Amino acid sequence: MPSSESILTGLAAIANERRLIAEGWHVALGVFVLALGVGWRPSIRVLGGLLVVPVLSVSATAWVSGNPFNAATFALLAALLTGLASRWPRERTQLAAPTFVWAGAGSLALGWLYPHLGTSRSAGPADVGRTRPLEVHI
Repeated sequence: MPSSESILTGLAAIANERRLIAEGWHVALGVFVLALGVGWRPSIRVLGGLLVVPVLSVSATAWVSGNPFNAATFALLAALLTGLASRWPRERTQLAAPTFVWAGAGSLALGWLYPHLGTSRSAGPADVGRTRPLEVHI
């Protein structure tokens, strides 16, 4: 069994090497939220299917990165979610109560905007474009 330090170091390396994928998912999330904002309401079944795609992305990235445990775990999760989503109704989604919408929007904004994409950039103008690897502290 690898140590927790080696697991975290490996995950940090994956995050640093696959930054473009993470940025792509952030853009996709922005497009999805924008579509919801202009009134698009997918069916519950379609929404479930859309939730499978990022889980499959994690599984594929784990396989390519040589992490078979995470790859298999996320592949199983994707299969289970696909099975569940195929049984969900075809009716359109609806917005929840405002309290839940705001709580969800806040959580989504935090996850979307939080600077966690593998490398960090300095805010100083002299350091624009310079990156440093993600540091793992145990």
